[in-house]
Amino acid sequence: MLVGIDLGTTNCKFLAKGHSEQSFRITYTAVKNESYKEIDPTCIVDNLIKCFDKLKQEKISGVAVTGQMHGIMCWDKNFNPTTNLITWEDTRCSQAFCDEVSQGGRLHPGYGLATLLWLRKNDPICLSTAFAAGTIMDYFVARLTNNLRPRMPRSSQTAHSFGCWNDQTGWTISHVDELLLDVGKNLHNEIVSSAEANVFSIGPCRVLIGLGDHQCSVAGFGLPLEKNVMFLNVGTSAQMTFLSKEKVNENGSVEIRPFIDSKTSLVTVASMNGGNVLSAFVGAYDIEFSAIEESLRNLDDVDKIAAYTYARFFPERCGQQGHGKLPLQNSLSPIETSISLIKSLLVNLKSLFFHKNEDFVLPYFDKIIVSGGAGNLFIPFLRDLCRTVVIAEGDAASGAIEIFRYVQNKL
Repeated sequence: MLVGIDLGTTNCKFLAKGHSEQSFRITYTAVKNESYKEIDPTCIVDNLIKCFDKLKQEKISGVAVTGQMHGIMCWDKNFNPTTNLITWEDTRCSQAFCDEVSQGGRLHPGYGLATLLWLRKNDPICLSTAFAAGTIMDYFVARLTNNLRPRMPRSSQTAHSFGCWNDQTGWTISHVDELLLDVGKNLHNEIVSSAEANVFSIGPCRVLIGLGDHQCSVAGFGLPLEKNVMFLNVGTSAQMTFLSKEKVNENGSVEIRPFIDSKTSLVTVASMNGGNVLSAFVGAYDIEFSAIEESLRNLDDVDKIAAYTYARFFPERCGQQGHGKLPLQNSLSPIETSISLIKSLLVNLKSLFFHKNEDFVLPYFDKIIVSGGAGNLFIPFLRDLCRTVVIAEGDAASGAIEIFRYVQNKL
C-alpha cells in the first residue's frame, strides 16, 4: 500500500492506495490575526498519525508527502515546533522588505525565506531555540523518519518555493547563513531532485522527501505527462503551467519550477487570486454555483465569449493582488458579474506570462487540462488558447503517489 498526503492551506487529504483505496480529509483553522496567517502544526501532525492508525495494520510500503508551497515553520532537536506553520498567505513582511534582502533574487511576502528573515529582524527570540526550518512537508518527513541530521536532504521543489533558489545557481542570497544564524546553517541542506534516490526507510516502508503541491497536482494526471499540454489549476489560488525540457529563463512573473528530475521543469505563472476570490464574491451575494454553471452553458458562441464584459485586474508582481478597473455596466446581474469576474481572473493569469516579459512566446497546445474545485467554470474562456479543453480528476495526493512510483522505478 502506498500513502499520499497533501497538506493544503485549509485542509489535508490522506490517500491510501493498495488492493483498495481509502481516503481521509482533515480540516484545520488558521490562527486569527489580520496580517498573520498561521496554523498549529501539532494539530496537523496529530491528526495525520490518527489517519495512519485507521489503516489497521495494513502493510504500508511507501509514503509521499506534499503540501502548500512557500509556507515555513521551525522546530527544535526534539521535533517540537518553535513556531506555528506560517502560510503563503501571510503578509507580515512587505515587498519593500523582500526587495531589500533578496539581492536580486525572487522573493515575495509569504515565501519561507522572506518570513524567516523578517523573524530574524523583528522577533529573534522566536528563532533562538530553533534547530531547523522548512516547509510543513519537510517537518513531517523529518518527524516521521526521526531524521535530525544537520544536512537532511530536501527536494528542489520545496527549496524553490522558499524563494531565492533555483536549479542553475542554488541559493542567490550568499549570506543566508549569516542572516539566519543556526537556522540558516540548516538551510544549506543537500537539495536534490525528487527523482533522485533520497528515500528514507522505516523498516520495510520508504518515505520520499517532501514535494511541492503544484508539481504533485500536475503529476496527478499521470506520468509521463502528455506532450503539448497546458495545465490550469484553480484551487485557493490559481496556476497555469506547461512542461518544458528546454532551458527557459525566469523573467517577469514566469517561474521555472523544478519537476521530477533535473531534465524537466514546469514553466509556470501563479496568482493568489483564484477560487478564494470567486468564493468570497459568490458567498457575499448568496449565489448558487449551479446558476453560474447554467449561464456559462449558454455561452456557446465564441464571439459572445470574447465580447463578454469583464473586470480587469492588472498584475504588479507574481502572486500579488494588483489594482483593478471595473468597466462593468450597472445593469449586470450578480450572476453576470460573477461570470465577468471568472473571465477577469483568467485574463489576469494569462497576462502574467507577458508581464515584464514582452518577448515571451506561448507554444502551441494540443490540449488544456483543467483541475481544481472551480476549474470547470473557466472552460468557456479557454477556447482562444486551444479548442480541446478537458476536466481531469488529478490531485496532489494522488500525484505524490505517482512521483513515488516514478522514483521507485528509477532506483
